[in-house]
Amino acid sequence: MRRRLFIVERGKWDFVSDRPAARVRQIFQYLAELERLRNPPVLQIGQYSWTRRLDDLAALHLPEVQVGPGVGVEGLADSILTVRRPTGTGCPQPPELLISRLKPGWENPEVPPDINSEPFEGDPERVRAQEWLAARSDWSQRIRVAGELFEELSELHLQLEREPEKGLS
Repeated sequence: MRRRLFIVERGKWDFVSDRPAARVRQIFQYLAELERLRNPPVLQIGQYSWTRRLDDLAALHLPEVQVGPGVGVEGLADSILTVRRPTGTGCPQPPELLISRLKPGWENPEVPPDINSEPFEGDPERVRAQEWLAARSDWSQRIRVAGELFEELSELHLQLEREPEKGLS
């Protein structure tokens, strides 16, 4: 007596054929269904592990972040996004009033400027000093955001190199 095996596929009973071609097809169907169960397709952008809108990146107005077709380094003319590691250079020059009062390291974007506590409330140049502090704060913020974006993209690049079949889902 010949035995026939039955399998359940999507709620239907089916038998396993004795013909080799049919069995091979059923094996591949089983493997395809198993792959869909293990790695379901991503249907919404929010299901990816990392997303950024190009409009949001362009709105940063950072020289290290270039968005648009044709931007990029030599050999990558068809790139849409180019992000360079921020150098931390380009700190706004302080006004004369503050140069003598700033402690060393004021060019470092990671650390807020340390100003000697000598009072200068009555000095008319005080407004220029406050404007410089605001401009420096904006510069520091932009450097930090560009650095964080560069690090995120570097980590994603390494992840894709380690596990190319997994992707970013």
